Amino acid sequence: MTVFALQGAARVEQVFLRALVCAVVWLLVHATPASAEAQSFDLLALKVTVAPEDLVAGNELRRWCRTRKAVDRCVEFFNELTGAYPEASGARYNAALAYIDKLPGHSLLVQAKLSTSSIAHATTIIDRKPGDWLALYIRGLNNLYWPKWYRRAGRTAVDMQSLINATEALPDSERRPYMALAYVALGDAYVLLDEPEEARRTWTRGAALYRSAELQQRLSLKPEELTQKIEAIRSRERPVDTDLAFYTDQPMRDAQGAVGRAQ
Repeated sequence: MTVFALQGAARVEQVFLRALVCAVVWLLVHATPASAEAQSFDLLALKVTVAPEDLVAGNELRRWCRTRKAVDRCVEFFNELTGAYPEASGARYNAALAYIDKLPGHSLLVQAKLSTSSIAHATTIIDRKPGDWLALYIRGLNNLYWPKWYRRAGRTAVDMQSLINATEALPDSERRPYMALAYVALGDAYVLLDEPEEARRTWTRGAALYRSAELQQRLSLKPEELTQKIEAIRSRERPVDTDLAFYTDQPMRDAQGAVGRAQ
């Protein structure tokens, strides 16, 4: 078969796939037995299924699940998707975050299991792509929300310091506002490790490089209130905002309102 024939076959396959997706969408929209809620989930899930690397589509589906208290559906969906597409990082990011979405309202034992599953997805990406910013951040963030007496903050410190080392080696033109979040999280980890002076040095260093409301807020805390405030911010009782808009939006956006901020 010639190269032109192969190219033609590939184009036919793409056209067929688009037609198939359109047909499925039409059926989902016009099938009367399904409720509007079920149709919305199915349509969003279809967008992710045909493009498992699409971080934005996956984030949109998780947002839908959170607002409708249907997080279990997202956890199941993304686990199945990563099983079908094990190398699709976009699906794994969202699978890891879906477990974080499920954390509120559960016992410490259940939360530990959910967090461990989230960490496993992030680690799978890191094993394949060492230094992956988002995967390291998600893994480090998981360990930051365990109770202080678990001493998991040290693991957060390792991942966040790795991110900081990598980003500080970048030229200014390649740094992005969201990278400030590693300084926020590393400083918080130091507070939980009873190293408040190191925490303040970390936040100060980050503030010198990035405009970040969260870094400024940390630096405004008084020494006597530091531990109480950080423990409250990183409490397992508070839902975590896992929206990835901070990562997928325009690069000049300030680093605030992002993953890891308690709602």
